[in-house]
Amino acid sequence: YLSQIVVNNSIKMVRVSLEYIHNQMEICASTARSEKDGPMPFIDVRLDLDDKRVSFIPRMDRSSQNLATIFENWIDSFFNMSAVTKRLDGEGDFLLDLCNSHSLLVLKSQ
Repeated sequence: YLSQIVVNNSIKMVRVSLEYIHNQMEICASTARSEKDGPMPFIDVRLDLDDKRVSFIPRMDRSSQNLATIFENWIDSFFNMSAVTKRLDGEGDFLLDLCNSHSLLVLKSQ
């Protein structure tokens, strides 16, 4: 009973974090905002033009520190919060419960 309460609230915690990222990306995609319009997006990508070469910071290629990796690390950290909570009904933590949550898998794929 208590473990299910922990699982449900952990799922809610991760869902709120994933929805926040998703909503921020939708705001960025749908409107061009300025500081006077309200809060700016939480990630900044810089475009550099050096010697007739275009580069992005963070990188957009398949390097180890590209933009996709940054987002994946953020999302993994949301799930890993459940790994620090020890189960009340046995050994281990709640990470597997969150990884098996259909609603979180759907949000994560977006």
